[in-house]
Amino acid sequence: MDNTQKKKKLFRLPKRKELVYLAMLLPAILITLVFSYLPMSGILLAFKEKFMPRLGIWGSPWVKGNPFKWFVEIFKVPKFSTAIWNTLYINLIGILINAPAPLIFALLLDEVRNSFKKGAVQTISFLPHFLSSAAIISITLSMLSQYGLINNLLEMVGREKIMFRSIESAFLPTYYIVGLWTGIGWGSMLYVSALSSVPVELYEAAKIDGAGRFRQVMTISMPCLMPTFAINMIFFIGNIFASSFDLIYGLQSDVWTTEVIATATYKFGLINGEYEITTALGLLQGVIGLMLTMGTNFLTKKVADVSMW
Repeated sequence: MDNTQKKKKLFRLPKRKELVYLAMLLPAILITLVFSYLPMSGILLAFKEKFMPRLGIWGSPWVKGNPFKWFVEIFKVPKFSTAIWNTLYINLIGILINAPAPLIFALLLDEVRNSFKKGAVQTISFLPHFLSSAAIISITLSMLSQYGLINNLLEMVGREKIMFRSIESAFLPTYYIVGLWTGIGWGSMLYVSALSSVPVELYEAAKIDGAGRFRQVMTISMPCLMPTFAINMIFFIGNIFASSFDLIYGLQSDVWTTEVIATATYKFGLINGEYEITTALGLLQGVIGLMLTMGTNFLTKKVADVSMW
């Protein structure tokens, strides 16, 4: 193919089918640009001495001397360093709970042979994922209230009622249980799909060799699920400094006061007007998340030959 033909192919008019695809993608592209990329200019506040609304982001004075002043200040202010530690601690425990739970749930679902029962369990487990954060928080607080479902059951069996909202140590278990309830069904979807693609002949051959059901799961099902598990781990590790703002902020009370990066950024940035340091905190969170995602992707590619790119 000569240069003239190559140029013609490069600058050819798009076909009708391609125009239709582009038209379908255009709203998503515009939304992403407007709500995700254009607001990124706000990260300049992390390098500003003081944000002055009348001057705008670009007109506000730059930090004099050390341009990373606010990044250093983050670790000097107890409320922010505590929020960073809480975010890391909560997510590390969350990975231990939420990473294997969908996989185990998918394996249990795979053992259900009745298609109607299997479909019913899947549907019920998926439903919480589609509830709004406000609905989930309202249901949770209602169940934990003095006259809620849990205390009514305790009263029925002759036990004293527990004021969960007045016990500080009850916050994290509640957060993990609610997160597991809302995410386990949706998280298992990829594993269920992966299991459905495993050739039946492998299980039949294992049966002939005398392998029991547990042995089949460990030697056939689990290895087939490991690539999907590795991809999920990349997301989990990448989000280790992120957290569910809606759930944590909605559950907070006078006793449940655990702060994470997301809630600290909202309270001290938008409410108290500490825009510069909270912008620096958010930018630091994003950079660390990117580095962790790339690092985990590199490791999984080297160890298991599985990666996102």
